[in-house]
Amino acid sequence: MYYKPGSLKARLAVSGMRELVAFCRQHKVPHEICGKLVVATDESEVPRLRDLHKRGTKNGLEGLRFLNREQMREIEPHVSGVAGLHVPQEGIVDYAKVCEQCARRSKARADRSCWGRSHGARTQERRVANRHHCGRSGG
Repeated sequence: MYYKPGSLKARLAVSGMRELVAFCRQHKVPHEICGKLVVATDESEVPRLRDLHKRGTKNGLEGLRFLNREQMREIEPHVSGVAGLHVPQEGIVDYAKVCEQCARRSKARADRSCWGRSHGARTQERRVANRHHCGRSGG
């Protein structure tokens, strides 16, 4: 919602959010779609909030709602501000668990043979290639 509509960053942000949720569900990584509240603390920030609403909608975020003070307090009782933008698709995730899952998946792939060679054979081939490339042909 922060990026120029149609830009690569905007498309990747929205698709990445959806893909991360799917990844978490598939691999049982703790996450929660709890929404996000972007708050205008005073009247001077309201136009920027309205612009974020337009950008978010154009970028494919769904269910965005522009809120007044009372509506914000229904979501977050202790919020202080004059207006808010509720983004229901946003959430929280245990990124350490995401990284652990990615590491497990990466290791599982590395342990499998690649072009019929084990990880150890590929490492040895790289050592030989590096020695040759650096002008050191000895073992």
